[in-house]
Amino acid sequence: MRKSGGKKSSWAGMRAILSHALKSVEVEHGQSLDWFRFYWGLSVGNEIAAISRVEREADGVLHIVVAGREWLSVLGAMERKIVDDINCRAGAKILNRVVFAEGKVERAIATTLFLKNRKESEAVPKPELFELTEGNLKMIKDGSLRETLARLSKKIKLLPVLVASLFFLSNCAGVKTAKIVDGTSSEDIFIAREAKNFSLKYGAEHYRDPRAYYHYLNALRAEAKNDFDEAANQFANVVKYDPKTAVFYPRLATLYLRTGQFDKGIKLCEMALEAFPGDAEMHKYLADMLGAVNRNEEALEHYLKALKLEPGNIRSMLLAGSIYFGLKQYELAREMFGHVATAEADNPLGRYYLGKILIQSGELNQAVDNFGRAITLRPSFLEAREHMAWTLEKLGDHKSALIEYLMIMRLNPENARVREYLDRAYPNGAAPRSPDAPDFKLEDSSVHVKLGTFYYEQALYLKALDEFRLIVAKENTFIFRLVIAKIYELLGRFDKAIVEMEALRKEQPRAVDILLQMALFYSMNNQAAEAMRMIWEAVQIEPENDQLHHSLALAHISLNQNEQAVKSLMRAIELNNKKDSYYFELGSLYERLGNLDEAVKCMKMVIALNPEHSNAHNFLGYIYSLRGTNLNEAVDHLEKALAVQPQNGYFLDSLGWIYFKRGELEKAVAELKKAMAYAPPDPVLYDHFGDISFALKNYEEAEKAWKASLFLLKKKKSDPSAELPEKKEIEEKIKKAKKLMEKSL
Repeated sequence: MRKSGGKKSSWAGMRAILSHALKSVEVEHGQSLDWFRFYWGLSVGNEIAAISRVEREADGVLHIVVAGREWLSVLGAMERKIVDDINCRAGAKILNRVVFAEGKVERAIATTLFLKNRKESEAVPKPELFELTEGNLKMIKDGSLRETLARLSKKIKLLPVLVASLFFLSNCAGVKTAKIVDGTSSEDIFIAREAKNFSLKYGAEHYRDPRAYYHYLNALRAEAKNDFDEAANQFANVVKYDPKTAVFYPRLATLYLRTGQFDKGIKLCEMALEAFPGDAEMHKYLADMLGAVNRNEEALEHYLKALKLEPGNIRSMLLAGSIYFGLKQYELAREMFGHVATAEADNPLGRYYLGKILIQSGELNQAVDNFGRAITLRPSFLEAREHMAWTLEKLGDHKSALIEYLMIMRLNPENARVREYLDRAYPNGAAPRSPDAPDFKLEDSSVHVKLGTFYYEQALYLKALDEFRLIVAKENTFIFRLVIAKIYELLGRFDKAIVEMEALRKEQPRAVDILLQMALFYSMNNQAAEAMRMIWEAVQIEPENDQLHHSLALAHISLNQNEQAVKSLMRAIELNNKKDSYYFELGSLYERLGNLDEAVKCMKMVIALNPEHSNAHNFLGYIYSLRGTNLNEAVDHLEKALAVQPQNGYFLDSLGWIYFKRGELEKAVAELKKAMAYAPPDPVLYDHFGDISFALKNYEEAEKAWKASLFLLKKKKSDPSAELPEKKEIEEKIKKAKKLMEKSL
């Protein structure tokens, strides 16, 4: 960013935001034209924009139509500065040139940012004209441009903002700042001040505050990162600066709902509906959030208003019907669910709820028919199967009911409620039902649970998140907070997942599963120390749990705390000495700490517990090769490892290195070549190949291999656990190979 007068331009912050927003939000080519119009207006000023319009952009060329031939040479002289300024603002080279052509410009200030849609008959005030003066010309730093304008000023009258805009372009900078109150900055922003001037001069009804667009881009940037809290803050500013545009209110309402800010959401919806009473979306959002805070009758009112505006909206029908059901207004509920079944015959939820209403009216056969259709449409619909089984029992068809209960257990073997009921009602695993058994206790989740589950299964995670957020607000159900955390994990927002888990942890501070899940999320969020703290707390709760000590060891390893990791692994082995993985990780740690004798002992224990542990065989074989001892045994270990993983390049490298140590150079080369075919490029592998080639006096091949190793070593990211050759040693090897090649010439 260029500077003016030694101080950072007041535009710098906004430009950075715009640049990042444009890069982070994918825009279709057709939409990007509005973005160029935005940049055009900023670069040349609103008065020049009044006599020009952006026609199109293609292959880095921006085509501009101007009202009057006299402007072609003026703007042509400005072309390079305009291109540089737009690229400067965008943070990337998006334009190469600007082409100007005379044509019709129908509206003053054609940029879509500042003008709202208005009728053709509305008059647009014409900007005032003035003569260019010597004082104005002195503001322009470009000498040739100053001369051009001086000549033209004798023939035409120029607009006042032209001079200011040229001064602006010559520096790619802003103008003097002043204090404003907009909730985000203490400095005046040029376009905000200009918008205020236009509003005062021509009437506020003609112009949008450009700060709305600024915050809109911020909001898009936040949404692209799934930062819904920040997106809500930014959209709140969009609505603040552009309160008359209806489309922004549903976006903000969605974000308030998604982040659980229901009080703000309800106020927003009520305000929006005062201005836009016919907005069905806002009625639905208001109904959702009123329902979330148990204002069910008010929620019902708005669902019904939404249905008047959108008569076919299935979700509104289901939610209105469920409220009627909860209020025991069964006839109205039946009517609403009947509308669902009529509007969408293949909607399993409509059939399910209609079946429930039919149970209330005693129409059990019709209820069975509707539950059956729901199950046909969605075989995994467990609640429909439970109601189906219950209804069949009431009809005396115990055999069919048992089939449904058994199918539920097949679909969900962990269903303890159904398992316990089957043990009591069908102790022999066959009909008829035991007459002494109590009725099966039906349970039902809300419409939001069912919708959220359906959305989640279809990978519509944001829709699922919204439904589950409404559930958590009302019921604070443990399982749904876990699901929300999982959704944030899928969205890559591990920090938000941690927030959800922290809420669960407050409810159940000694729940080890919660602590371990939090440790996982902290680890994914690159917060290894916090992950270890969670595991440490879990160990204090269950000190005899070997798996927790093992997890603690892994956390220590991630922080390169190897001595502490050894202690944790040894404690895990004390509690459970039958886990080969514990011994393997302990052996690896000993090797890293330079204690090869203990490492070998651990690997032998691994093989004793699991004779086909290929990594342990490879480890032992390679350690022996490094020591130059037990080389026959080393080959035996590698052959066993390769019997399990025949295409493992690292195992082949180990075998080749053992052959090299045994002096079997041709075998060593053959194994290394196979290793290079199977393994990704690795500096150790190429170092080994260079050593073997050098031993074969193939100095040219050795030099190439070592150079490749050196290159890979520079490229490889730092990894304290990685086995890497020493850079100086490789450089010395390359020098030695070169000298020998020179002698042979």
